[in-house]
Amino acid sequence: MSDSVIVLRHSSGARAEIFKFGTTVKSFFPAQQNDVDILFVSKKAVKDGSRPIRGGIPLVFPVFGAAKGLPNHGFARLSKEWEFELVGEKENRGLSPAIGVFTLHDTEYSRSVWPYKFELKYTIRVYADSLETSLQIHNHSDGKMEFQTLFHTYFACYNVKDNCWVAGLKGISYFDKVHSKEKKEQEDRVCIKEETDRVYADAPNTVLISLNRPTGETHKIVIEKKAFFHEDPPRIVSSDAVLWNPWIDKSKGMSDFSDDEFLKMLCVEVGCVSCPQKLGSKKTFELQQTIRTSLE
Repeated sequence: MSDSVIVLRHSSGARAEIFKFGTTVKSFFPAQQNDVDILFVSKKAVKDGSRPIRGGIPLVFPVFGAAKGLPNHGFARLSKEWEFELVGEKENRGLSPAIGVFTLHDTEYSRSVWPYKFELKYTIRVYADSLETSLQIHNHSDGKMEFQTLFHTYFACYNVKDNCWVAGLKGISYFDKVHSKEKKEQEDRVCIKEETDRVYADAPNTVLISLNRPTGETHKIVIEKKAFFHEDPPRIVSSDAVLWNPWIDKSKGMSDFSDDEFLKMLCVEVGCVSCPQKLGSKKTFELQQTIRTSLE
């Protein structure tokens, strides 16, 4: 662990690195090929804490996109107040995960831009060939709290134009933010051929991604998601999937992103953003993501 990065190591050889700033997951190296990172971070990403880190898995909370008085995508990914607890690897070495737990509480600043008392508990689990992220949101305010939240995952690829696709979204309605239109997905496999910014509302809980590697091999990635309120029994709610790639023109306007890096990444993001969640006083909401990898 350095001053700026925390490393979670699994006994299989898999590991994940997490920036302390914003608790942004920086990388995940699965055991089957532990020299290949499945996550993308821009070469021009700013890492001095002055702006969000471009890549990895930034946390979106309490808003998705722009909102009056709040930073874009909220303040969680910009916070320097995250506290870290290293849980380590439990019994049954190889089967149990390496675990890191991070917490963030409301501050004077957060309450000045978003008037709620809260606690975020972010748990990251590293297995041999999977990465789990779980965000618990606790409302410590006296009234209801409205929020959006999302894991803004950047996946790495060799060339997004070549044999890269996302499956499992056919028939799902989505909002095309590039063209400001509601559409329905017609393709079994969604390929990236232009600037892409889509919000698939109430997306399936399992999505498959195929990403090419420089070696000619293919990473098959399965994303599983779940969102629920901590009740008895748990109250599961629908959640969304977002596809994003800035493509050529937008990349040129991003100071923390190289002009050609749109070829090297694809964002497949899961969370609750199509409509705000309403969390009662003293209640808890949880968003979970599991990323499973295999190499072909």
